[in-house]
Amino acid sequence: NYTVTELDSAKNHLLPEVRTQNVTVVHGEVAEVTFYNAPYGNLRVEKYSDSGEGLKGVTIQIKHIATGATWSGQTNSAGIVEFTQLPIGGWEVRETAGIEGWKPDTETVTTVAVTTGATSTVTLVNKELPGLTIRKFDRSGDKLEMMAGVTFEIWRDGVSLGRFQTDVQGEIRILNAPEGTYLAQEIDTGSSAHILDRTPQQLELRAGDGLKEMVFFNDAKPSISRLIKVDSADLTCGIVGAKFLVKAVDGSYTAEITTGEDGVASLESLPCAPEGTAYTVEEISCPGYVIDDGLRIIQLYPNDKAQFVFTKSKLPSLRLTKYASDG
Repeated sequence: NYTVTELDSAKNHLLPEVRTQNVTVVHGEVAEVTFYNAPYGNLRVEKYSDSGEGLKGVTIQIKHIATGATWSGQTNSAGIVEFTQLPIGGWEVRETAGIEGWKPDTETVTTVAVTTGATSTVTLVNKELPGLTIRKFDRSGDKLEMMAGVTFEIWRDGVSLGRFQTDVQGEIRILNAPEGTYLAQEIDTGSSAHILDRTPQQLELRAGDGLKEMVFFNDAKPSISRLIKVDSADLTCGIVGAKFLVKAVDGSYTAEITTGEDGVASLESLPCAPEGTAYTVEEISCPGYVIDDGLRIIQLYPNDKAQFVFTKSKLPSLRLTKYASDG
């Protein structure tokens, strides 16, 4: 009885599953023992981004079409995974799990033939998930200023994702965003001095789009920056304590202001519609001076800073002197 063991296979062939066989040698006969070696090939799967970057950590599954046998592996830092010593024939290649920031493509199946002694290559591409940046500016000044603390509500495909606030750079960033239709609407300006912009913006985000942007602007509420009351006899002399009534023509707002030591009064953050709001300014009292009962009417628009000058004359005076008959 002889024991025969195959120690090494032919080039590009696999060792048999049963490497050791027994055979009996009988006098006058030729004993025979047969080993079968299956040929093999290799398969290389390359995983790249749509910008050509190798993607590490993507899980790849390959399936032998004839037998149904499967192998799995993850791509290395170069975006490559290699499967060696595979049975020859047709193989199905698919991605079974992606990585953060990239859209997994688990539906696509690629078929490839593995041949004896060769390395077949399959290249798969993932698209980068898109992102959304919301930027908020104050345009009331001479140049645009970023606005922090402005609250937006954001929806994707009609479902609210919650409320977000702009950071110190006046931005909200949503990275690795799932594909869909995004809508953003301002909820709170974070400042009583600004007019809320309720007009929403909407855009589509698709894998491979990169970072898309929405830009919103806020207008400041108008103000009466300087209401000056001066003496007509001396225009450099401001009148202290003059009271004025400021009213919206539609009756929605009323306020009183009084001039200070410099004869100047001011009123900030007046309510204003985007198309403007009409206001009246009326003097209601000024001790020692003639009251001007006329109305000043002005149409105020967002970002306006109105100024008024009231010139008044002192009230006349009378001095009555009584003398005795002796002078």
